[in-house]
Amino acid sequence: MNVVDKLMLGQNNFIAIVEICSKYYLISITDKGVNILKELEEFHHLPDGKESSVKFNNILDKYKKTFNLRKQQ
Repeated sequence: MNVVDKLMLGQNNFIAIVEICSKYYLISITDKGVNILKELEEFHHLPDGKESSVKFNNILDKYKKTFNLRKQQ
């Protein structure tokens, strides 16, 4: 497992993008455990050393919008 990026939500609460067996997942990390929230099917990680204007929050916003659209249908 490789942690691509993570965002702290509160004390001992994080969400992260991880790579497992060449697939990417959005996970939650808390005192109680780690849970896979969603497989990120269209996520493409840039190799180390390559800067990008894409930030974790932008990626999260994209998936939140997609989830909300599906939920409304």
